[in-house]
Amino acid sequence: MRVLITKLLLFALFAFCTIDASAQSDCTGSFGDPVVTEDFGYGPQPGGALPDGEVLEISYTSNSCPEDRFNRHGEYSIVNSVDPTCHPGAWHNVTQDHTIPSRPDGRMMIINASYDESTFFVKKIGPLCPNTTYQFQAYVLNLITTAAGNNQPDLLFSIETTDGALLTDGLSTGSIMPTPTPQWLPFSKTFTTGANEVTVILRITNKAPGGAGNDFLLDDITFRACGPNIVTGFDGSDQNITRSVCNTQVPLTVGGVSAGYTERQWQRLENNTWVDIPNANTAIYQTPANLSAGVYQYRVALARTGNIGSPNCRVYSGVNTLTVRPLPVAVVATPAAVCEGSALTLTASGGEQYRWTGPGIANPIFSTDASLTFTDIALDKAGTYYAEAMTAGCIGPKVPVTVQVDPKIRVSAIAANVEICLGESTQLTATGGANYHWSASTRGGGISDANIANPTVTPTETTTYTVVADKGACSSIATVTVRVLNKPVVSLTSYQAIYEGQSVKLDGAVVSGDVTGFSWSTPMDLDDPYSLTPTASPRENIKYTLTLSGPCGTDTASVLVRVFHRVDIPNTFSPNGDGVNDFWSIDALATLPQSVTTVFNRYGQQVYRSVGYSKPWNGTYNGTPLPAGSYYYMIDLNNKMPKRTGWVLIVR
Repeated sequence: MRVLITKLLLFALFAFCTIDASAQSDCTGSFGDPVVTEDFGYGPQPGGALPDGEVLEISYTSNSCPEDRFNRHGEYSIVNSVDPTCHPGAWHNVTQDHTIPSRPDGRMMIINASYDESTFFVKKIGPLCPNTTYQFQAYVLNLITTAAGNNQPDLLFSIETTDGALLTDGLSTGSIMPTPTPQWLPFSKTFTTGANEVTVILRITNKAPGGAGNDFLLDDITFRACGPNIVTGFDGSDQNITRSVCNTQVPLTVGGVSAGYTERQWQRLENNTWVDIPNANTAIYQTPANLSAGVYQYRVALARTGNIGSPNCRVYSGVNTLTVRPLPVAVVATPAAVCEGSALTLTASGGEQYRWTGPGIANPIFSTDASLTFTDIALDKAGTYYAEAMTAGCIGPKVPVTVQVDPKIRVSAIAANVEICLGESTQLTATGGANYHWSASTRGGGISDANIANPTVTPTETTTYTVVADKGACSSIATVTVRVLNKPVVSLTSYQAIYEGQSVKLDGAVVSGDVTGFSWSTPMDLDDPYSLTPTASPRENIKYTLTLSGPCGTDTASVLVRVFHRVDIPNTFSPNGDGVNDFWSIDALATLPQSVTTVFNRYGQQVYRSVGYSKPWNGTYNGTPLPAGSYYYMIDLNNKMPKRTGWVLIVR
């Protein structure tokens, strides 16, 4: 519940800031440090209940899964994660709070809201400063998933005086819509206190119905002063917020301040804490002379007249950073040896500018980017170079750095056999370098030793091998491709059936492999024996065999074409499930897909009909077994032949 209260508090503060007619609608200036921060702390869950008097019409529970079905007023708890077993599928799985930087045990408030609209949270906010603008911010997360429905939290935040008078109209968050994944939403607004207002009351009302949603998380409520845009800088420049010096006094100035903020206080960061600098309350602050080398940070606080002594009334500028450096000494990274024709950059640090001298440099080179670059270094550029660092008019000693330039190399690569059959090996050979490293373009490259000049490879597919060779600082790349040939593999439908006088297409197909030729063992009755898919018109049963040949072997496949000369119709079958003669099988009908088979009972009622006969009749009608007895059939072959009629006996 503490999480809910805190989050609601933040929302209320946002609402107050938004609707106060005398306040800014948004803070576009500078902020103070947080006056109120509620992140619900950290530790094991659940945390304890919020203080008495802050919670109305909602109950605290030590159960990390608050409910509303046992208490129409709803429940809240203080947690560091949402229990995944709590309303699974309906609530998001939230594993940590919103606070940044976060801790694994950081807490937040979880609320299962009341059934009816109710004011459930009241909190006194202060002390504030009179005639001061503040900004409030809080984060809310709708726990309901989009899959669970479209129920949305809707909160109203009101700000009152301590005697109960309404300071402003309330602010409604409106419906906070479900999201596919957990999403924290920020709410922030500004308001200005009156001449005598130092304490306000935050009141939070739940407007949406509970019982089937209206469940949410609240975290990170903040309340801080908001004032004019404060611009500071070194040497009277508003843009100069950082400065680096050798050892000199530097003036800091503040400008861009609106009327009303007349009091100032300069601060310096010490041990991560901002500390007021004694007597530093003018528009210009002069940093001390002879500061030790290091980084110093300053900022200025502003407040309305009479309020500068209270941290709750102040707003602060951005940070101005002063870097004090001793006499600069260049630090130059010693480069490794470089290859002739490659780029080389000498890099120094420790100064703002550098002066370079060395082989081939007729006049000293001044660099502001701390580097000296050769885009295409030659052998005669080897030798000793010197760098001098310069900072704020200070120049340091010469620092030497030695450059070594090695001559170029060229590597070549060959394969003993550039075409091999699957399962065979070949040897690769590289020349031109001192050290070698091979890599393959495929996972099945099969390199025996990747770090020698002449490894043996056994690739499982066509592979390009790349060798990187080096000698000194120079390297070179070469490639060689080994093509892997596969044994031909052919696939045929093993059985085809036709009726006398029909034709059938033999669907021969190369599944894989490298093929140089093919042939049919029985070319008779084929329209094109030189095709992989000829049309066969045999008059008798015949077996066709297709042979593929390639550099790595041969493969064959056969298809039996059965020619039916007549339609044999059995007159008896026994569909009793014993696996013997359970169907009325008429094999030849498979060759006549347009045939129509109809069966009638003795009363002339049709009990079976099939166009084609891909699935033999099992003696049922509408899924129900027919009784034993004689049934009458009519088979129209649809091939200009007379219709076949007769009877068939079902035996059970």
